Amino acid sequence: MSIHLEREDNLEKNTTTLVPPPETLNYVDGPDTTWTPADVFRLSTVLVLMLLTLLGNVIVIITIVSCAELRKKRVNIFILNLAVGDLMVCFVSMKRGAVGRVVSKS
Repeated sequence: MSIHLEREDNLEKNTTTLVPPPETLNYVDGPDTTWTPADVFRLSTVLVLMLLTLLGNVIVIITIVSCAELRKKRVNIFILNLAVGDLMVCFVSMKRGAVGRVVSKS
């Protein structure tokens, strides 16, 4: 979203005033508040990926933490750390990415 401002020079006061163009002044909710099919597709794709990431990593974490035999191997501790890190990426970057841009429209 970009709003282009026209420059209006006031020679008497020697100041410059920025005036928005008239076509942008008629919006009640602001420009770009409509949901396009691309926005709906992006949001639904990211939400599905977030749910699958959440479900898969929580299953891995619960399985490794609950089974004492799995906690004895270093490889499984490494996988546990990867699952926790992947959950952090899921919550931070995916939320700020496509979801944040689409939700900011509403």
